[in-house]
Amino acid sequence: MVAYVSLLVLDNQLKILSVNKSFYDTFKLKKSTTGGEKLYEIGECDWNIHSIQNLLLDMIKENNIINDFEFDHTFNKVGHK
Repeated sequence: MVAYVSLLVLDNQLKILSVNKSFYDTFKLKKSTTGGEKLYEIGECDWNIHSIQNLLLDMIKENNIINDFEFDHTFNKVGHK
């Protein structure tokens, strides 16, 4: 079984710079919904996770680059038809 990893690149304002195909496939999003949007605005605001926003913004203040950040969250629309 091949595992695909969803990746996205954000700027220091949490605006989406790029995402990979696995991200679009996993979260059932289209390119037109992620171009230049802030992370918490995509997926009908399903990514509006206040604790994650605060954590990422705090991390950005301390470091210029965050390499390898992972979080666990259940997205209601993912995996449901």
